[in-house]
Amino acid sequence: MSECRCSNCYPAEAITLMDALVHSNKDNFDDILEDTFVSPCKHNIKHKYPSKPPTIKKRKITNADQPELSEFSSQLLDDMGRFYQSVVGPLGTFPFAYLFDKEDCLAILSHLDNINESKDLRGVIGGECFEGQLKWLVNWIHNFKKNKDSGQQPLADTCGPKRSRINNNDIPHCSDVTQTQVSRRASGQMTKKAQAAEASRLRKITREEETRKKNERDAERQAQVANIMKEVLAQKQVSTS
Repeated sequence: MSECRCSNCYPAEAITLMDALVHSNKDNFDDILEDTFVSPCKHNIKHKYPSKPPTIKKRKITNADQPELSEFSSQLLDDMGRFYQSVVGPLGTFPFAYLFDKEDCLAILSHLDNINESKDLRGVIGGECFEGQLKWLVNWIHNFKKNKDSGQQPLADTCGPKRSRINNNDIPHCSDVTQTQVSRRASGQMTKKAQAAEASRLRKITREEETRKKNERDAERQAQVANIMKEVLAQKQVSTS
């Protein structure tokens, strides 16, 4: 067999061959293959290369953004979980946690400013896992952005915290704060922080309950598979005997 002349064994010669193929024709093709062809000039064919797609700016999630990410993920997972139950139902082939998780929420939050329609979302989390998922997600993201712009769902500033002017007259006295807290507790009203903590606690309980049910369903399926395998083995033994 002749000596190997592939691009792995002759990388420099392979580059020379690729450059010479630009000038190839019926008269000089054999000379090019035998590496005796001398190129008259070099052609720049970079303009024929396919253009690279523009890079998409991605938001970097830092440790300071973890509370925001947690709140965003909790809200999105709860809302989509209810939508999944309404579309697929509790007897779906796959539990919702297998199809969409916190990693998908992180990807969406990182590219939030670049998501405007379904095709943008496909480039972030891929295709649909169940019918209507992308359409629902696009509508949810639009509503989230609208609430964020109106101040109902503020996001952390990616360029760092902004300094604000503080007037000493606007700072309440300690006694005033204490009196306000006492009056709120006496009237049964909860502060916004307490309401958010209570809502977070309820969502955590819901997620734990869904996880427990999923584990129970998985255990039942494993038991069913084990019983089926046991019956098959028993039938096989009977047939062989």
